[in-house]
Amino acid sequence: MVLTANTTPSLFGLRNSNKDFSKKKNWGKNQFNSTFPASLACFMGSKGILPVYLKLTEDLKVEHSTIGLEELFGLDQASPNLYFGFENQFATYAPLVIGKFDGIDLVTMDLAKSPAFPLRGLEVKLTAIPDNVTRNKDLQLQGPEIVIRPQSIYYLAMRIASYYREDKDFIRETLNPICMHIRDWSDHDRVAPYLGRLIDAMNKILLNKLQEQSPFVMQPIWRSDGVSLRLAVDCFDMFVWSDMAFTRLFVDLAARASANRKLSRQSRTVFWLAKMLFDFSVFGQFNPRETKDTITFGAANDKAFAVSGQVTNGYLRSPELETPRIKSIDLRQIILCGCHLYLQPERRLDAAIVTTQGIFDE
Repeated sequence: MVLTANTTPSLFGLRNSNKDFSKKKNWGKNQFNSTFPASLACFMGSKGILPVYLKLTEDLKVEHSTIGLEELFGLDQASPNLYFGFENQFATYAPLVIGKFDGIDLVTMDLAKSPAFPLRGLEVKLTAIPDNVTRNKDLQLQGPEIVIRPQSIYYLAMRIASYYREDKDFIRETLNPICMHIRDWSDHDRVAPYLGRLIDAMNKILLNKLQEQSPFVMQPIWRSDGVSLRLAVDCFDMFVWSDMAFTRLFVDLAARASANRKLSRQSRTVFWLAKMLFDFSVFGQFNPRETKDTITFGAANDKAFAVSGQVTNGYLRSPELETPRIKSIDLRQIILCGCHLYLQPERRLDAAIVTTQGIFDE
């Protein structure tokens, strides 16, 4: 790509970040998946189109509202002091953790503070509609598959623990009557009988701080024509999960399976979260990697769990899911100054952008 002196390769809204978008290396694997959603959110905000916000209610359901960009990022999107740090640690949580912990997809910061002050730590899940499970269903019944990595659960535990820094006793008193009976957290047969009680306890912990819930997962969606690599005309939208609403993706499925005492990946995630929070309540810290490596139940632990579009549709179903509000042609206002030529078409969204004709034509 040849750039003239008057062009500035960039993504809309990302004025300050740790990515130099003029360098091809910053469009590599697993980078566009985080940077593009942040830019999409900024673009939506500039048009007055607010992301759909998923929050947990007192009856443990997920309700829809909207969320402004200032609440999402912690600072107005137009502020010259808003900084986007991708794949950074959210340093505020370091005192809660034993050992090293990975970066989160996006850390927003306020450059007006010295040193720069971390505002939000957000996971980003770029998802496609329809997935293979829902591709033959009516539009309103289609949904995206979502895959959750263990690091997301680490940060979820940190987030919940941060709400209880001054109230650890509540977690300990809630979990101890159950956890005192678990001598070996790695033993599938010994822990399985406690799953239902742990779910009830985790729900109690969440409800006690329900008013504290805050944005945790940005889930932009992009819609294709069926399962083809051709972008739909009505293509992009944004859902944002609060930390507590996000728990429904694994707690609800684990609860359905608790009666037969067969532990799924979602069930294992409940045990991960309970063990980390219990350790925090006793010691003031927890070791996320040790927890993950100890509680495996014989399954690979490279990912926490995955759910199909049939499951996610139950939480996301809305006019925005069926007919996203940002059109594919709007990409030319988001991916700026020829940067689309840096995209790597071995990945699905990149390939769809590259192969959908006419988007970047002058």
